[in-house]
Amino acid sequence: MKNYEARQSSYFATPAVQLIGALRLGLEQMHATPGGMEGFFKAHRDMKTHIHTELDKMGLKLLTANTHIASNLLSTVRYPQGKGAVDVIPAMKERGWIIAAGLHPECASEYFRFGHMGYSVTTKPQYITALLQALHEVCKA
Repeated sequence: MKNYEARQSSYFATPAVQLIGALRLGLEQMHATPGGMEGFFKAHRDMKTHIHTELDKMGLKLLTANTHIASNLLSTVRYPQGKGAVDVIPAMKERGWIIAAGLHPECASEYFRFGHMGYSVTTKPQYITALLQALHEVCKA
C-alpha cells in the first residue's frame, strides 16, 4: 500500500473488473426499461403488488405485517397450515423452481422466500406467473 501511495510500481490488488462490468450491464438494463429508471422501479412495485394479490387469493400470508412495508424484490411467505419447508421447498424444486427457507432466527421455520427482480420482472414476467401456478399446486396438494 505504501508503494501504491508513493506511486512506485508494485502489486497492490486486483481490481474487481467483473463487478464493474456487471454494474454497467445492470444500469444499462435499467435504463432500457420503458420509462427508464423510474419505469424499472415502478415495474418492480407493480409486480410486488400483483404477487401479493395472488398469494392472498391462494390463502397464503406474508411474513411482513402488510404488503405496503414489504420489499419490492423479495417475498417472504408463511407456510400454509399443516405444511413446512420439507413439504414446500422440495416440491417446488421438482417443478423447476428454487425457493429458499426462512432466515430470521426467531421464525425461520415459519416462512419461505423467493425473489422477483430484474429479468423476471422487466423481460420475462411469465416466469412469475409460472412460479405462482406451481406454488398454488404445491400449497393446495
